Amino acid sequence: MKLKYYLINLLIGLIGVLALGKGWYGNPADPINQRWMAFAIVSWLAFPFAKFAIESIALKFTDESFWHRGFLKTI
Repeated sequence: MKLKYYLINLLIGLIGVLALGKGWYGNPADPINQRWMAFAIVSWLAFPFAKFAIESIALKFTDESFWHRGFLKTI
């Protein structure tokens, strides 16, 4: 995994932290909000690795051209 790939996907994962951060900001002392924020931060840091793993597994069973033709080409 290259640094550019990791950083781009880290930014994508930041969306979840920001969404939960809005609720956490309203009541940061609530234990449930603290747990959710801790989960969001761990998920944010793990997201690039999880995405890379899923892509690697998918490419073991298919070739790259599969993802660029047919229905998937329009997405």
